[in-house]
Amino acid sequence: MKTLIITITLTLITSFGFAQFPQSSTVDSCCYVSKDIRAAIIDRDGSFVDVKIAKLPDEVVKIRIMDRNEVIHQTRIRKEEIVDLKFDFANYPEGKYTVEILKRNTPIISRVIDTTPENIALANK
Repeated sequence: MKTLIITITLTLITSFGFAQFPQSSTVDSCCYVSKDIRAAIIDRDGSFVDVKIAKLPDEVVKIRIMDRNEVIHQTRIRKEEIVDLKFDFANYPEGKYTVEILKRNTPIISRVIDTTPENIALANK
C-alpha cells in the first residue's frame, strides 16, 4: 500500500513539473519543447516578460530583443542549465518588440511584445 501511494505521489509530482512547458515545437508558440531544451516566453502584462529555459549543459542559447529588426539586447546562455530571466519593458519607448530564443543561431521561439498603452490597458483588464 505504501508503495502504491509513493508511486502515485511521484507520478503526480513529475507530471506537474513537466506541465509548465506544453508540448509545442513551432516558432510562434509561447513554449518550445525538444529533447535537449525547453523554453517559454511569457508576457505578464505588456511591460514585464519572463523568459524561462531548461537545457542540457552543452547547449548554447541566445535571448534576443529586437525593435523593428534591430537587435537592442542580446544575452548568451552557456553554462546555466535552468534560466529564469525577467525583462522590464517599462523603460523602453512604446512600441512592439520581438523577444526571441535562438539555438544555433536559429529562432526556436519568437514572441511580439506590444507596449502601447492600449495593449497594456487590455492586458490589465
